[in-house]
Amino acid sequence: MEQEHDGDKPALPAGQVGSDKQPDLSVVGNLWKEDEEDRDSTSLNANSVEYLSANEILAKIKRNPINKNGTAANEITATKQVSTSLPMCGVELIKKFEGCYLKAYPDPLTGGKPITIGWGSTRKRDGSPWYLGESISQQEADELLIYQLETSYLPDLMKIPCWSELNPNQQGALLSFGYNLGSKFYGASNFESMTRVIKNRDWANIRETFLKYRNPGSNVEQGLRRRREAEAELFLKPYS
Repeated sequence: MEQEHDGDKPALPAGQVGSDKQPDLSVVGNLWKEDEEDRDSTSLNANSVEYLSANEILAKIKRNPINKNGTAANEITATKQVSTSLPMCGVELIKKFEGCYLKAYPDPLTGGKPITIGWGSTRKRDGSPWYLGESISQQEADELLIYQLETSYLPDLMKIPCWSELNPNQQGALLSFGYNLGSKFYGASNFESMTRVIKNRDWANIRETFLKYRNPGSNVEQGLRRRREAEAELFLKPYS
């Protein structure tokens, strides 16, 4: 029997979110334990800070891109630019359902590592971990989100066979879905329904398929239902 679920971490203090560690989806029964991308969609703390829009973040990075060590690109050579192929409507949706915390905090499941910061980031641009006591600015958190989406999430999503045939709204919906559940969901054993619907371009059933991944019976089901509904709505929204 297909195992479909959408795990979420226990609620954090206001403004905190979970981490972004990629799960090992090859171990079907351990997705809940390993998927540290699962976010509590009720943790949004939109009033705590002033957020930049996704397009504003991208514009700032393009004007003065930052390399993985946090140095402005005009101070070094050959830094990586953010790709415009990132579906920015998906970034906006992610920010709507995520909380942001500017001081590093321990993982809510382990009480320790991985230490997390910003929009659920567990690693700096250079791949090194965060430590308790470290902090970042809102702009740094926003830019780190874009950087990680572009370098760690989008490449996996672009491996979906029909990815290039999807419009930006459809790509954005799947970006949010992947950020919440893991970017390697396509083809995974416990995502058979979503994989099948995408593979067959069966958009008539995409809404009900999104809603399967809401962790039924849990204390976070309602929050996840809202997120899945928003993703389905974006996926089905005509693009022009």
